[in-house]
Amino acid sequence: MPIKYEYNYSKLIKGSLWKHMVAISFTPKHGIENGVHRVAQQITSGGRQQYLSLQQEFLAFMAEHYGPLEGRWSLRWSDYGVDVRFRSEKDAGSFILFFTENPSTKNDIAGVSENWWV
Repeated sequence: MPIKYEYNYSKLIKGSLWKHMVAISFTPKHGIENGVHRVAQQITSGGRQQYLSLQQEFLAFMAEHYGPLEGRWSLRWSDYGVDVRFRSEKDAGSFILFFTENPSTKNDIAGVSENWWV
């Protein structure tokens, strides 16, 4: 698993033990072929074992950095990644800051040339 996961979005959760949700994708590692995410292709074309391996690696990664499942965090698997729910703002913020990236913004910045007009 990469150390930086693709950041999709995050939101505040009201009326729950879990205070913040962060949605991430596993797609940066696998990329897109012909407009279709390879993770989805692997799941539907018999690659379920590899996707389960990605899930196990992510669970181990989260346990290493944030403790056991259902302690400070919980999750819900999605088609392309996972929704991670955190009990504290600090944990959600550190996860976003240290372990996610937004490739579209990164690509936008890389393609911009700076022009300084005085």
